[in-house]
Amino acid sequence: SFEMDTIYDGTNSIIVLNMTENRVKGIIPKEIGAALKDLKILDLGQNMLTGTIPSTLGDATDLSTLYLGDNALTGTIPSSLGKLTKCTHLYVDRNNLQGPLPNELSNLSEITMLGLHQNTLTGAIPDLSAMKKLRALYLDSNELSGELPTSIGELSALIDLRLGSNEITGTIPTELGNLESLRDLHIQRNRLSGSLPLSFAGMKNLREFHAYSNKITGKIPVQIGFLGFFSQLKILYLDGNELTGTIPPSVANMKDLVDLYLGNNNLEGPIPTTIYRLSSLKNLRLNDNELTGTIPVEFDKLSQLEYLYLQNCRLEGAIPNELGVLNKLFRLRLYGNALSGTMPRGVCHLRGLHLEELQVDCEGVSPAIECTCCTTCF
Repeated sequence: SFEMDTIYDGTNSIIVLNMTENRVKGIIPKEIGAALKDLKILDLGQNMLTGTIPSTLGDATDLSTLYLGDNALTGTIPSSLGKLTKCTHLYVDRNNLQGPLPNELSNLSEITMLGLHQNTLTGAIPDLSAMKKLRALYLDSNELSGELPTSIGELSALIDLRLGSNEITGTIPTELGNLESLRDLHIQRNRLSGSLPLSFAGMKNLREFHAYSNKITGKIPVQIGFLGFFSQLKILYLDGNELTGTIPPSVANMKDLVDLYLGNNNLEGPIPTTIYRLSSLKNLRLNDNELTGTIPVEFDKLSQLEYLYLQNCRLEGAIPNELGVLNKLFRLRLYGNALSGTMPRGVCHLRGLHLEELQVDCEGVSPAIECTCCTTCF
């Protein structure tokens, strides 16, 4: 390793300075911006840099790429970075930066990738609608607060939007539905409330929607899966909210779905038998709801299923023998229901394949479920 200030030679002819993963220590020299005016790419990521981001970096106005991520930088994001109007990639993630996001960042009209995640940034998200070329916005794992600005819906080039693990409040803006190119939307672990906007039907290319651990209320829209509404979705995480009503049968129209997490809500009614049409499904988690009725025998069609969590609901009847054909099943949790009878032999045979966890109400002298192959009895 070596000190950062030892690499500065006072010249101004360097165009690319890449020192990533070199155990560089010390501070970023304040002279670097003015002295290296021809610099186009500066990569100091994954080092051991300390101190603050010098405001003079804003003088390196030819910079197109600035990577300062994964260091130990402190202080605030200097507003002078807003002068980097040619910058397309700006990453200062995984540091110890704090304070608000400078409004001047909105001047970065050429920016396509902006990574400010995993810091302790505070305050509201400013209006970034001038970033018309922005494709990826990473603000997750900070302490940002306030409501989501409706202007995010004007970022028409956006493909990846990550705002999870903050303290954002208010409702989900309907304007997000304007983001037709969006593929990944992460708003989990915030304090968002209100219902899921029907305007989300406009996000026809969405592949992943992470909204778990919020305070989202209302019903799952019956339009889901129709006319582009989540029809290309692979990941749907809505667990840990306050959703009510039933699971609409139209969820089966999301034919590419791999993960469906609806646990820890207030959903009621039967499990729709149409779920069997989700032939790519690997994770189905409906646990900790008010679901009633029986476990659908049609689950035997879910040949790719690895995790089935139905615990702590109000399901009744026998455990279907049909589950015994799910030979990729890894974890099966059925406890905390009103199920009865004997664990089917076919399910027990799965213990000799991949099934490592089988949990039901089989505790006591007269258990609700007779089971000789379960890993845990409740």
